[in-house]
Amino acid sequence: LCERAYAPQDWLRATLSSLATRFMPGRSIFLLDELIGVASGGRPVSLQKLHVSQPSNFKAPTKAPAATVKQSAPPGGAPVAAGGGGGALPATKLLYQADTYLFTAEATVLEVGEKAGGGGWAVVLDETCFHAQGGGQPADTGTLTRAGGGAAWAVRMVKKDGEGVVRHDGEPGGPAPNFGAGDTVSLAVDEPPRRYNARVHSAGHLIDVAMTQAGSTLRPTKGYHFTPGAYVEYEGKLEASEREALLPKLQAAMDELIARAVPSTVQTVDATALGDYCSPNTIPSDPALWGKGWVRVVGVGGMVCPCGGTHVADTRELGAVKVEAVKGKGKVTRISYTVLDG
Repeated sequence: LCERAYAPQDWLRATLSSLATRFMPGRSIFLLDELIGVASGGRPVSLQKLHVSQPSNFKAPTKAPAATVKQSAPPGGAPVAAGGGGGALPATKLLYQADTYLFTAEATVLEVGEKAGGGGWAVVLDETCFHAQGGGQPADTGTLTRAGGGAAWAVRMVKKDGEGVVRHDGEPGGPAPNFGAGDTVSLAVDEPPRRYNARVHSAGHLIDVAMTQAGSTLRPTKGYHFTPGAYVEYEGKLEASEREALLPKLQAAMDELIARAVPSTVQTVDATALGDYCSPNTIPSDPALWGKGWVRVVGVGGMVCPCGGTHVADTRELGAVKVEAVKGKGKVTRISYTVLDG
């Protein structure tokens, strides 16, 4: 599965070890942040996808290396990390996966660190309602405030590492927070962007449903839910005449699905049973690749697939969605769309 929120790390390691043994005898596998590549039968496999797909051409993404964090005490001499620092941090509990509309919460600070090169400060909490950037969806922004009062500290980026630890980054080059490890802080997510990002992400999933209703059998391979420029890509290329005929069918299907107010669903299921829950074109056809452990699956418009992001309660909440274009790009078909304000 593509998004590390979908399954525990041990499942990913076990699955990749099995693949390496089968297809790359004598070779080792490695984990690089959140992106994993495995060669299968001479064809590279990309796991950096919103949707799980069959093997397709792999292109290493352009990604800046993770910022090095130097442990430092903020003003006032507060400790850097509970237990004296240096120990491995536990995976952060992701509150937003249980409730898209949870905009405030309280949490305990586990670590406050200064980013290398004067790049500002990063905070690790035991749990968070801030969505970490990933799975094609932007990070939440907002504030952290020490319980009992004090100045609010701005959160401008949120990222989850390969161990499931979420770091909340402040303003680049900005001030240190006025709290330290062991303190309780109040979390406040900026509500309008969170709601809009959930709509854009869910609209991307609904495009998959509309494609099926329009008679397409193309397999979804990538979702980009940043705006402007949101799109979903599908494996396979359509002729110009087919693309021209598809666009109005997609728009009609989207309008109909939105008007029906189809409820969204969220479940955590055993990976070995994904075939009982997910639509066939959203998971690998070989059950041996489903792995082990628990996987979060989300249903939008009646189509279920693995996903770690935030989503609307029902399709009517999407409002107006405009299918902008159907384009061929190399060996894929790209559907671009816009979620209109209001």
